[in-house]
Amino acid sequence: MRTVERGVLLARALATSAMTLAVATAAHVAGGGQPPPLLLLGLLGALLLAAAAPLARRSLRAAPLLAWAAAGQLVVHLTLSRAHLAAGTAVTLALHHGPGTAPAHGGAHPTTVVPMLAAHVIGTVVGVALVVATDRSACAARRHWLRVWTVLVGAPALPEGRILVAPRRTPRPALSAVVLGVPRRGPPVLLNA
Repeated sequence: MRTVERGVLLARALATSAMTLAVATAAHVAGGGQPPPLLLLGLLGALLLAAAAPLARRSLRAAPLLAWAAAGQLVVHLTLSRAHLAAGTAVTLALHHGPGTAPAHGGAHPTTVVPMLAAHVIGTVVGVALVVATDRSACAARRHWLRVWTVLVGAPALPEGRILVAPRRTPRPALSAVVLGVPRRGPPVLLNA
């Protein structure tokens, strides 16, 4: 794999994982959760980066990225919630998922979950739209730069066989044979002598 391809793969994976981690953490804190420790954020970021690498091998598309980001946010949210419960912080589930009082069984009331769920959904949709648009822009800029590079240097920017633009159409051999007056195939022509 060439250096440029590795850089593109890394940039896509970083953008995807950083967006997912940022939106999940912001929605977690906006929903009443405690800000997570930096060590835990670093660990989650590294795991998301590793998980985003297969997704980043191709141009990012909205549908697969939306599903991946939603799953990643769920994992981050549950991890942050469990970390706070394990640390003994005084965040009840009802407070964590929105303002209101906790029911007797200790779970979140269905009407208090709406603000956090809305924050996750809106953040995911906006984040995915930004990452997909950025990826498309970067690919277009790269294509244009390769064209400029070819003109400036006078040599192909990519090795032979890795051309990004479609080659110009050449005339079909049958048409060129007719134009040149040379038959392509068939039995020998009998000439009158």
